[in-house]
Amino acid sequence: YKEVGMATLLTSVTTAIGFLTLLTVTMRPDKIFGIYTALGVLFAFILAYTLLPALLVLVKPPKLSKKSIINNYWYRFLHKSFLIVIAKRKAIMVSLVLLLAVIGFGVSKIETNYFLLEDLKKDNVMRTQFDYFDSEYMGLRPFELVVEVIDTTQVVTDYDVLVEMNKIDSFLVSDYGLKQTFSILSVLKIANRSEHGGQTKYYTLPSEKEVNKFLTKIEKYDKENQLALLIDSNKVFGRMSSTLGDIGKYKMDEKNVRLIEFLDKNINKSLLKIHLTGTGYLLDKNMSTLATNLTKGLLIAIGLVSLLMGFLYKSAKMVLIAIVPNVLPLLMLGAVLGYLGIDLKVSTAIIFTISFGIAVDDTIHFMSKFKLELNKGKSTLYALKRTYLSTGRAIILTTLILCSGFLLLVFSDFLGTFYVGLFLSLTLLFALFSDLFILPVLLLLFFKKKA
Repeated sequence: YKEVGMATLLTSVTTAIGFLTLLTVTMRPDKIFGIYTALGVLFAFILAYTLLPALLVLVKPPKLSKKSIINNYWYRFLHKSFLIVIAKRKAIMVSLVLLLAVIGFGVSKIETNYFLLEDLKKDNVMRTQFDYFDSEYMGLRPFELVVEVIDTTQVVTDYDVLVEMNKIDSFLVSDYGLKQTFSILSVLKIANRSEHGGQTKYYTLPSEKEVNKFLTKIEKYDKENQLALLIDSNKVFGRMSSTLGDIGKYKMDEKNVRLIEFLDKNINKSLLKIHLTGTGYLLDKNMSTLATNLTKGLLIAIGLVSLLMGFLYKSAKMVLIAIVPNVLPLLMLGAVLGYLGIDLKVSTAIIFTISFGIAVDDTIHFMSKFKLELNKGKSTLYALKRTYLSTGRAIILTTLILCSGFLLLVFSDFLGTFYVGLFLSLTLLFALFSDLFILPVLLLLFFKKKA
C-alpha cells in the first residue's frame, strides 16, 4: 500500500488527464466520452485502495511458491534482457537516432482529410448502398449557401438580387460541380419553363415583369408557406442548396477557394454577402480545427504529466528522461499512419491523447520503483537492475492485458472503433518497448545520483 500507492495515484491521474484532453475537441460526443472515462478511471483507483485492501484482509492469504526466484521464467527473461540493454546501450542510442529520422519522414506524410461515411468498412451493406447513391445520383454530401441582402432598400426577390444569385448559380453548375441547385431562383426558372410548355431552353431567369407575375402567383397559392424554406420572413436571407459526391475535405477546400475567388471578383459586395454553411461545411470546419485542438490537448497532457514527474523527482532532468519514452510511441504511431496513408480524423486523432495518458503509467511505475531503490542507498546501476527485474513483469503483463482488451475492438465494422482498438494496442506496445529499452539507457547515460 505504501510503496505503490503514490505511483498508482499518479498513473490514475495521468490516465484521466489523457481522456480529459478530449475537452479541447469541439465535438460534444468526444467531450462526454473524455469526462466519463476519466471519472471511471478515478473511481477505479478509489475502489482499488478501499475495497480491494478490505477484501485482501478478509480472505485467506494465498500460498506462496517456494520455487527459487532465479529459476523463474520471468526472472531469466528479464535478466537476459537487462544485460542486453546494458551491453548494447550505445547501439540502442544510435538506433534511436536513425529511428527518429524514419519516424520524421512518416509523420510528414500524415494528411487531414474527411469523408462522410468512411468509418464504415467498404464491404458493409450501408456503405455499399451509400456509395451507389453517391455515385449514380446527385451525391449525398449536402451543400448549403446563404445569400444575405445587405442593401436595406432591397430584398431577396428583387430582380437585381436575383441576377446576382443567377451568376452564383451558373458558377456552381459550370465550375463548382453541382448538377443543379434549389433556391427561389430555381423555382422561378421552373415556373418560366412550365409557362413555355416545359421546353428546356426556357429553364432560365425570366424577365423582371414575369418574375413579379410568378412571385404573385406563388405567394397566392403557397398555403403551407413552402417559400419559407428558401427565404426568411423578412426576405433578407435566401437559401441555395444542393448535393454533390462525397469527394473529401481536401477537394471541397479547393472548390470553396475557387468559389470565394469568384464571389470576390463577380458579385456586387454592396448588395450581397455570401455565407457557406450546412452540415458538410461545418464538418469540414470542425476537421480543420481538429489537429490544432488535439495538439493543444496533447501539449496540456504532457505539461501536466511533466509537473507530476517533477513533483515525484524534483528534477528537471528526470522529467525530460521520463517524457522521452512516452512521446516516442506517439511519434511512432504518427509514422505508422503516414506510411499506411491513413488520414488524421476524429477516430484516429483521439488515439494520441488517450494513449499518452495510458502509456505513461508504465514509466511512472518504473521511475517510482527506481526512486525507492535509490532511497535504500543502492548504486544507480544496481537500483536500475532491481527496478528492471521487479517492475518488468508487471509492465509487460499490464500492457498485454490492455492490448487484449483494446484488440476486441478490431472486430467492429465501424472503422473508427477498429482504428482505436488497433492503434491504441500498437501504441501501448511501442510504449512497452520504450520503457524496457530506451528508458534504462537514458537513466544510465544522463542520470547522476546525488552524493
